[in-house]
Amino acid sequence: MAEDKSRKGEIDSPIRDMIDEINIDPKMSTTSSCSGRIVVYQKLENIRKTNCNWLLVLHEPINLEQLQDSLRNVTTGGIVFAKFEPFILHCQCADMETARCLYLDQLVSLLNQRMQVTAERRDKFLTEFRNRFRSSKEQLEYSVQ
Repeated sequence: MAEDKSRKGEIDSPIRDMIDEINIDPKMSTTSSCSGRIVVYQKLENIRKTNCNWLLVLHEPINLEQLQDSLRNVTTGGIVFAKFEPFILHCQCADMETARCLYLDQLVSLLNQRMQVTAERRDKFLTEFRNRFRSSKEQLEYSVQ
């Protein structure tokens, strides 16, 4: 299968290992990917996003200073957009069986991971709730005596 054909011309470093793992399989390859990014751009009149004034593109958290620096390059006219674009991955597979395996294996893995995260968050919430409830109950009992 072919190499990743992302418009940027290279694969984002935060997802490089995952992309390499997919592309090593001769029956599948990525066709487009993005690890998620923050984009600030200026659109002049009816120009498409591909031909606009790109002010900032980051694949990591941004701070206020970076945003302010990017706005120094704004030209007269047009509208400035700030967007968060989430992770995206497009894959092509040589056959339906490979696609089914990729999709189902990843879906089951992701669902199990999300269930674990949800269980951990629930348990943390319940523990915190119990601790606060006990503390409030003890304070109430103390004040009644």
